[in-house]
Amino acid sequence: MLSIVVQRVLYVDIDVHHADGVEAAFYTADRVTTVSFHKFGDFFPGTGHIKDIGGGAGKYYALNAPLNDGIDDESFRLLFRPIIQKVMEVYQPDVVVLQSGADSLAGDSCAKVELLQYLQTAVAVGVELENKLPYNEYYEYFGPDYTLHSVASMPMQNQNSPRDLEKIRSMFGWA
Repeated sequence: MLSIVVQRVLYVDIDVHHADGVEAAFYTADRVTTVSFHKFGDFFPGTGHIKDIGGGAGKYYALNAPLNDGIDDESFRLLFRPIIQKVMEVYQPDVVVLQSGADSLAGDSCAKVELLQYLQTAVAVGVELENKLPYNEYYEYFGPDYTLHSVASMPMQNQNSPRDLEKIRSMFGWA
């Protein structure tokens, strides 16, 4: 039996919601680094301030990039790439877990980034998913068209100014 020892895990969450559960689970641990890019402010769960950085042995192992509505691909790349590159250099993880979430897809242009499409399980195994959803307990949330690939009814305006993004990068200390 092959045994692999994982010393360090990097958990990257680009879901629209803060990765509050995973962050809380490892808040005082130094083996798991959490990085969450999420909508912040008057939005569920209301956590993930940029100053929330972990505690005890886990201090500096929780990183948060709080965003405003409508971040576009270019703005997201300008924020995501340098932060993740620096996190990879500093923490040198053995394993990287990417949580992209289903709720980052509807009307969110950053979900179209090629990396996400490549990492989807269906793409990795060469299976095309049907657009029509089967009935399930969450079916009503996908109305009125009840399809997997929803189209935004109205394009969102990017409310993340270059100054906002620079502030986030500088708070990480890597501007």
